[in-house]
Amino acid sequence: MLSLPAKPRIGGTVHQHRLAGPSGSNLLALERDLALPAWLGGGEIRAVVAYDSGDLRAATRAFASDLVPFLALIGALLIAAAWTQVTVGLRPLSTIRDRLAAIRSGASRRLGAAFPDEVRPLATEIDALLSARELQIEKAKARATDLAHGLKTPLQVLAGDIARLEAKGETATAQNIAEVAAAMRRNVERELARARIADGFANGRADVGNVVSRVVAVVRRTPDGARLDWAVELPPNLQARIDPDDLAEALGNLLENAARHADRTVEITGHDGAGTAVIAIRDDGPGIPDDHLADALKRGGRLDTSDTGTGLGLAIVSDIAAAWSATLKLENTGGGLLAELRLRSVDQEDASTNFEAERGSGQRPRRNKSVPAHG
Repeated sequence: MLSLPAKPRIGGTVHQHRLAGPSGSNLLALERDLALPAWLGGGEIRAVVAYDSGDLRAATRAFASDLVPFLALIGALLIAAAWTQVTVGLRPLSTIRDRLAAIRSGASRRLGAAFPDEVRPLATEIDALLSARELQIEKAKARATDLAHGLKTPLQVLAGDIARLEAKGETATAQNIAEVAAAMRRNVERELARARIADGFANGRADVGNVVSRVVAVVRRTPDGARLDWAVELPPNLQARIDPDDLAEALGNLLENAARHADRTVEITGHDGAGTAVIAIRDDGPGIPDDHLADALKRGGRLDTSDTGTGLGLAIVSDIAAAWSATLKLENTGGGLLAELRLRSVDQEDASTNFEAERGSGQRPRRNKSVPAHG
């Protein structure tokens, strides 16, 4: 017999009880009042169903042990599916990041159109922004060049007036005007040189040997260059990440400076290592005092006032180097001056990346126009 609790006041509903069972067991009981039909004699009875709580707990644990592996498997599958979806979905953004890095390094010029439909509008807008930026830079260069050229003609007229003043004996006035005109001329020459510098993020690529040969041929025809022995030793196929015209401008200034101060010989060597193309120019002249090496790279920092140079050559080379993330180092070697220009080199992977990006954008790789070297 089960010892039931007092009958609940509210009948007809199911009630749950905890009852003491036989042998000290704990039972879970469900109780409900039922009304008997007339053919069973009528009246009400209390229907109670009880089950051992220990058996219920064991069944619950068994069900949980069977269910947990399936839940874990479903959770793992959901996590893997979410990871795959995020990875695949964000892969085009990773490609955009890589191509933007290639544009910044100069290995490419555009993102191209080889993207999914969801990402292609973004790539198209970025390419349009890059095109607009290039156009603005070209216009700015043109304005700077026009302004500088516009100032050169008045300066030439002013030079004639200075000569006429000197002929009349007004030396002091002529000298004052000449100093002002010289300062203006230096600024004009510098702006012209800076306007010629290509954008350092453009797809620049120069054959160092070809550019060096072209510049040396020009400098050799100058009075200073004609009296010297020129020794050129460069590895074949040395490629540098720089616009060929900018490299010619930089080397022209360095070789012109070396020819002006060398006694008998100018040596040009180069090598490629660790992603860097190094061009070294060594002359056998007097060099530069160590405490003045830094001044030589400053604007108008002329250490030799006996000639008619503008004093901007090395400063212009510094500007070009900065535009292409290169470095220029001057060093006295005991037997002359060493000028070392360190540029980023071009490898086959860069060339392949550039080709793929240009093909994807539907554009032809840019071809640089050759200009005479600065001599």
